[in-house]
Amino acid sequence: MNKPFCYRHLCIVLLVCLPIGTVLCQPLQITVDRAVLEQEGLKALMVSNQYGVLRYFTFQHKLETDSAHVFSVMRRRGEELALTLVSEEDRDGLFSFSNTTYTRLKDGARVRLPNKQPATRPAFETVNLSVEGIRGAQDVKLLGPLGKRTAYSMSGTNLEIGGLLREGSGILALIQLPDEDKYRYYMNSMEGDNRFAVPVQQLGDSVAYRRLEMPYAGRWEGQITGMQDGVPYYLFFQPRPPSSKSGIVRYAWPVGERFDSLQLRLTALEEEGSAYFGTYDELPDRLPSFRFVEEFSSLESKGFTFAAAEEEGDYYAVSYYYSLGEGMPIPSWHVWGPSNDRDTVDFILPDLPTELFDMMPELNEVVAPIAVDKTGFRCTRNCEAYIYGKDPAALQDKDWRFNHNFVTRRKLRDIEE
Repeated sequence: MNKPFCYRHLCIVLLVCLPIGTVLCQPLQITVDRAVLEQEGLKALMVSNQYGVLRYFTFQHKLETDSAHVFSVMRRRGEELALTLVSEEDRDGLFSFSNTTYTRLKDGARVRLPNKQPATRPAFETVNLSVEGIRGAQDVKLLGPLGKRTAYSMSGTNLEIGGLLREGSGILALIQLPDEDKYRYYMNSMEGDNRFAVPVQQLGDSVAYRRLEMPYAGRWEGQITGMQDGVPYYLFFQPRPPSSKSGIVRYAWPVGERFDSLQLRLTALEEEGSAYFGTYDELPDRLPSFRFVEEFSSLESKGFTFAAAEEEGDYYAVSYYYSLGEGMPIPSWHVWGPSNDRDTVDFILPDLPTELFDMMPELNEVVAPIAVDKTGFRCTRNCEAYIYGKDPAALQDKDWRFNHNFVTRRKLRDIEE
């Protein structure tokens, strides 16, 4: 069946690319890395234009996977080409799909595998700290991701502190002595059996609580860590949304300590849909936001339009979600692209060849999405060297976004039938 398809495709290319009048064609070369081709579930590669017209199609099993796949597609004047990876997901015999489209590719584009941390259960280590020469404590806090509640008790004139702290974390213990309003602190990296003893006179003198002003009141969760010799010390750790909203995040600061850098991950997706990821030499007094329009100018089952000129983001992601029925996995189609160099962004999902429906019947749900997610991204650190059209998959890499201090705005909405 592929020979007739390729023949028709070649005929179309020849017809539209002959130099008739001002219509011209130029080749656009795309490289798909070997690691992408080796992904479990990848079924096909497609190239289409902004109107959904297919320009290239191949099944993954017909490609050599011991090297990158390098190919060229003829592009007409004014045409913008997008690459789609069609992937099937098998969840204990229940099949779904998760397609990814990279729009507005440039000649020489390379599609690589984003760095994704595997979902693993965190490991914890026992930490024991003995503070010598005191007569009691009002309060003790062990900062960071804990495996159990921190316990402390007196043994003679020693304060015994015990807890479970995530493996690899720095130890930052805050201790409030009797008749003192301030907290003192103990700070050290994990080593050996993590048993430490320190005279009270060698504790850090005080801890300040600094204020980080957020762009709006929300249920902010996440973490702020101070990096010292590659070890993260948790200055703020909120693993789930708090019960009340606040426009301020307060984080501990051991007075007199210096950190190589500060790393921040904060989200409040339930309200304004914002997320912050970044590395800083010093945290600002207030985190910035940017103008983001939640609504589309038009939204259909296979296409969307929004006014990029009314926003301040640099890039976008639009995700469609579908339903296969109760108890079934949720299929999705994710579209990535730039939004900072045009007034309007519009895109139509590519037409799917019949051969794909035969292989993946769940793709029939593409005509009936149940929800759509619109996300805007703004880069705020070392942004000039990045060219989306050359390396589009970088946007999916959370570590890459973290290193470039990305600000994210997001809105999920149901699609009315």
